[in-house]
Amino acid sequence: MKKRILITGGAGYIGSLLAFNLIKKGYEITIYDSLFYDNGYVLNLLDNVLTNNLSVYQGLLTNKYEGKLPKNFKNFKFINGDIRDKKLLEKIFSEGNFDFVFHFAELVGFYRCEKDKELTRDINFEGTKNLIDLAIKYNNSLIYNSTSSVYGSREDAKEILYENSQIVRDDLDTYCIYKLLIEDYILEKEKDNKDFKFIILRPATVGGLSLRMRLALLPNHFTYAAIVNKKLSLTKPNNYRAVIDIDDLIGSYLAIMKSPNWKNGIYNIGNNNMSKKEYANEILKIDSNFKLGLVDNIGKERNLKISQEKFSKTFGFTPSKSFKETIFPLVKMLKEKPEIFSENNFKGVLNEDPDEWNLLLS
Repeated sequence: MKKRILITGGAGYIGSLLAFNLIKKGYEITIYDSLFYDNGYVLNLLDNVLTNNLSVYQGLLTNKYEGKLPKNFKNFKFINGDIRDKKLLEKIFSEGNFDFVFHFAELVGFYRCEKDKELTRDINFEGTKNLIDLAIKYNNSLIYNSTSSVYGSREDAKEILYENSQIVRDDLDTYCIYKLLIEDYILEKEKDNKDFKFIILRPATVGGLSLRMRLALLPNHFTYAAIVNKKLSLTKPNNYRAVIDIDDLIGSYLAIMKSPNWKNGIYNIGNNNMSKKEYANEILKIDSNFKLGLVDNIGKERNLKISQEKFSKTFGFTPSKSFKETIFPLVKMLKEKPEIFSENNFKGVLNEDPDEWNLLLS
């Protein structure tokens, strides 16, 4: 019997690529997404690449979205809904009989979450609690996508951060605060629900090609700025950031699903621990035709390195892609078609605040 998977935020950056990979492997997928970022084109694109056996790269280059969604998709079920809609969620869970639930349906981006803290709380905290309660009620295994950014900024990034490393909550931004509060909620629920199966994953900053791109993530932002804008401005160039290729992140989800050694808990995942200047230098090795400069600090700056040893030992999977391998397909695509991610072609690519993107490219 095919395993049934629910992916909230399945039209997003990570969720869409996870859906792509799981459908190819024969899983039955339900995507639940509000299309908050005007990213309905991703669903058409996902169906197209699967139907015509295209790669993600080919799909992005040939995308032609007419602005309309079909009533039914060939390869997956899509439900347009809000994570805060308890009644609709209850119906979906009661009928779904899901083996796994992957949760990505949240507001993301520092600027957006800081600008609208109430909406962030409603979606990322209150809405996510709805989902957790239903996963427990219907005995679904939950994979919650937290973030390594909850570790904040360390004065000395020589320290490798583990899952039990101390976290100073007072220094965190709104997005990270609610990530941690949801982690707390899950751990508290486990005490009274011994059959509750969950994984809290703290990924490094993700980069690479997906059906629904996010350009303001460090690997993608650095690459776009260098290749298209011909100017990459760094703030605090010696700060460290942990990075993971999106394909490796998908690989970690698959490893969790297949593993006979499921163990509830919090897990870091990410294999590249370099400074921002070192990441920029990796782009220079591929294409040196851009200006590298420094600007005043924008917002809160992360400075951290993480260990993924616990995840690798438990689930038998270790990310392997280098930063260069992550950005190379994006470099190739941007050289071939620099305008590919313009607002007219791919709505919702800049799900962060437009003002933030303009600052990043300044």
